[in-house]
Amino acid sequence: VKQEEVVASLRVVNVVGVPPATPPPMPLRCRSRGAQPQLPPQGAAAMAAPAPAAGGGGPALAPCVTYAPVPPPAAVPGAAHTPAMATTAALSKLGVYPRAMALMAAVQAAGTEAARAKNPCMAVQEYAAKRQLTVAWSPPAMSGSAGPFKFSVALLDGAGAAVATATGLDLPSKQEAKHAAAAALMEELLFSGRAVAQDFMGR
Repeated sequence: VKQEEVVASLRVVNVVGVPPATPPPMPLRCRSRGAQPQLPPQGAAAMAAPAPAAGGGGPALAPCVTYAPVPPPAAVPGAAHTPAMATTAALSKLGVYPRAMALMAAVQAAGTEAARAKNPCMAVQEYAAKRQLTVAWSPPAMSGSAGPFKFSVALLDGAGAAVATATGLDLPSKQEAKHAAAAALMEELLFSGRAVAQDFMGR
């Protein structure tokens, strides 16, 4: 066998044996200060990546936020439609808490009875408990049944200082108005990067 034929054969084997190049993953885009907020696509939950390391130079950036598609709340076969799921559907129609409502839909689609029963007020309470914060409502109570009603909610630290606050919309019932305020607080926490989806998904 000629030397040239052996070399040519080795070249063919090398080419065939090399796996095709895998294109690099698309980089995540971080939202810089002053940029317009990115709204999630319908049926998606916010998933935040860690913020850039300190001392890296350049302007400070908010954590990268991507959105993971989630199934509808009733995706579990045979799952009963709960009042909490009805609350999520009603608040989703308002269109003002996209991140919070996509997250609640993802939580309720988990399939467990506890997950399907979780509402925005419960999610905020769990978030506060994990961080040893207190949930404070304003006004603390409302008398009468004539609406509309409107609530504000705050997370207080051990010294009583507000860590985060939000105000809901005017809604016909007290319970709906409380859930709207809780959803507004979730939206603020997710948008600012102080919370990620896993923070509201139980322990």
